[in-house]
Amino acid sequence: MLIGWRIDAPVIGNFDCVIAVTGDSMEPKFKSGSWIALKKLRFTKILNGGYYYYVVDKNLQGLLRRVQPSAENNSIILIAENEQYPEIIRKMDDVLAIFSVEAVIMK
Repeated sequence: MLIGWRIDAPVIGNFDCVIAVTGDSMEPKFKSGSWIALKKLRFTKILNGGYYYYVVDKNLQGLLRRVQPSAENNSIILIAENEQYPEIIRKMDDVLAIFSVEAVIMK
């Protein structure tokens, strides 16, 4: 479950909720304190490599990352913009939900 806020912003387009960006793992693209508009994906097996997604795993940890396919079967690589953060590999069986990032609202 992801708890987000609903806002009325038709200029952004179709999205489910907005959440605050915390931490510096995705700076400078997504700065801490900014907001991102998310849309839940119905089919989590269809992802565009290199795009930004918010991934919730079985530990109920949400990660905003750029996603790439993994060489391992049925896995994805989560890449941070900040080079101080290592790449994370997640098996699709360990992922509860994936949200596409529809827009960024800068603070």
